[in-house]
Amino acid sequence: MREKAMLSIARWLYDATIPLNVVRYPSFQEMLHDVSLHGAGLKPHSYHKVRVPYLTKIVKEVEDDYFNVCRVEWTKYGCSIMVDGWTDKRQRTLINFLVNSP
Repeated sequence: MREKAMLSIARWLYDATIPLNVVRYPSFQEMLHDVSLHGAGLKPHSYHKVRVPYLTKIVKEVEDDYFNVCRVEWTKYGCSIMVDGWTDKRQRTLINFLVNSP
């Protein structure tokens, strides 16, 4: 049973062309743990749920946990704001804003 589950996970990683080093991520281990706690019958969520409400929740978590720590560091040590602009194949202008901090 375990081997079948591991093969299914590996097959999915290969099929979705996900880099294999993701199995080293703590979030991967956490996901497997949470799925095992649910038990049999866990239904996958919809494309929409992953794309909108779950993405919004995760972005909020990152903003609250990570960016607030970064902002304290930026205030303490300073930072540079970098801008990179380019045009895609459909002639749309895209601008990337980046923050560099020591």
